[in-house]
Amino acid sequence: LIESGKSLTIPSGGQLTVTGALNNNAGNGGLVVNSGGSLIQNTSNVAATVKRAITGDDKYHFFISPITESGLS
Repeated sequence: LIESGKSLTIPSGGQLTVTGALNNNAGNGGLVVNSGGSLIQNTSNVAATVKRAITGDDKYHFFISPITESGLS
């Protein structure tokens, strides 16, 4: 549980696996996953900010949210 007014930041190289429910009452700023960090959880509709560093000299970068859904048919 992330209480209103509090925050949890997963740093680059950090990992968090939540096996129960993940509740974020602090909104998008209450849960931040920095580039290179990992969050594994199974709760739907959890507000969060996911940061990703994009480097290189390419002119275009295509990306999607780093999400994997399991059990979909």
